[in-house]
Amino acid sequence: AVGVGRLDQGVARGRAREEQEAQDGHELHRDDPVGSLQREPDEQESGAHRVRDRGCVRARVEVRQAQDADAADDAEDAADEAERLATELSYFLTTGRCVKCDLSKANFTGKDLSGARLTNAKLEGADFSGADLRRAKLGGAKMSGANLTGANLRGANLKGADLSDANLTDANFREADLTGANLSAANLEGADFWGAEIRRADLTKLKVEKTLGMTEEEVGSSGKISIFDR
Repeated sequence: AVGVGRLDQGVARGRAREEQEAQDGHELHRDDPVGSLQREPDEQESGAHRVRDRGCVRARVEVRQAQDADAADDAEDAADEAERLATELSYFLTTGRCVKCDLSKANFTGKDLSGARLTNAKLEGADFSGADLRRAKLGGAKMSGANLTGANLRGANLKGADLSDANLTDANFREADLTGANLSAANLEGADFWGAEIRRADLTKLKVEKTLGMTEEEVGSSGKISIFDR
């Protein structure tokens, strides 16, 4: 009987310890609700950061590759344009004619182009400074922004040519035909138009006080010289 009683007491004490441990664990979880579970969210968040970082790196690489591809395309286009210009320029300098061709931004500095045929040619931004263009055929040529500083265009045909914004400083246009040409906003300082035909030419936004053979009275407010003025 005594043994049974001691056994019962041992069982009771064991149960009491289990209940106490359970209660202690419950209080610990209540005081720190995140507890041991905190590690798992931290690991998930760290993994998300790594995924985002890899995505950013991949995006930067793709942008750089696209930029490199664009730069390569631009370089190829520039090379093709340079080759085309060289071909047309060589033909022109050999034959003296280049009707409707595109020689924009070409360099003709000091060249002898007298009598050249450039009718309706595209010559925007080309450099003709000091060039000899006497009796050249430039009717309808697109020469906007071209540099003709000191060029000799005596007797040249420039009917309907576009010389807007061109630099015509000290250029010689004596006896040239500029009928219907566009000279708006061109620099005419020192340019010589004695004997030139400039009826119906667009002469707006011009300063002609230092221009030979053209007066402010002729230009007038309309920016046109009529057939009756010359």
